[in-house]
Amino acid sequence: MSEYEHTGLIRRDGGRILRAILDRIRNAWTRLMVALAGWAIEHVRRIEVGRAGCESG
Repeated sequence: MSEYEHTGLIRRDGGRILRAILDRIRNAWTRLMVALAGWAIEHVRRIEVGRAGCESG
């Protein structure tokens, strides 16, 4: 049995507060990853357009 297994039960919330906090952290990381992916895709497109212009010109 873990030392922290019944920590949430002390407040009688069954760990719901901790799970809510972890959900918010996970949601924030998900939004960050989506934003970074979008930025990276746009950045790669600009690099490709720049290269095409340099190679043709």
